[in-house]
Amino acid sequence: FHYFNRPWLEFTGKSLEEVAGDRWLSLIHPEDARGFRECLEEHFAARRPFRYEYRLLRYDGEWRWIMENGTPRYDEAGRFDGFIGSAVDIQDQNDAEMRLAVRALKQATLATFSKYALSQRPFGELLEEAARTVRRTLRVERAAVLEFDQERATLTAAAGDGFDRGTLAW
Repeated sequence: FHYFNRPWLEFTGKSLEEVAGDRWLSLIHPEDARGFRECLEEHFAARRPFRYEYRLLRYDGEWRWIMENGTPRYDEAGRFDGFIGSAVDIQDQNDAEMRLAVRALKQATLATFSKYALSQRPFGELLEEAARTVRRTLRVERAAVLEFDQERATLTAAAGDGFDRGTLAW
């Protein structure tokens, strides 16, 4: 037996009838469903508390990261009486953590590049390192530092990484 409270039903936009039995599992992202089922089976069999993060389909069609906790319950006689749990939308927290991780990566990259720049390298080497740094940081195949010639209204590659210098065909 599964109990879903009103906030969970409102979050998913489903009625009790629509999530009856195991139909609620169809609201879990396909990449997360198997792992979540295995977690439930393992912890229910062992009667151990669990915590699992997965994506759940919200009423508006957006996948949101959820952290679900479950704890075994026992009746007065000490018989196992199922689990009680909670599901919390942690999408905003995950997004904030991702923004912080990206910011930290940018700061570390700038610090590394700054050390290189302060080592008084020739300007051409500095541009080449800038292209390498961008390629590594963004994890892209190619990166270039472009130079704009205002008189001719042209862009040329002043430095690049990940392509043959003679061919700027991307």
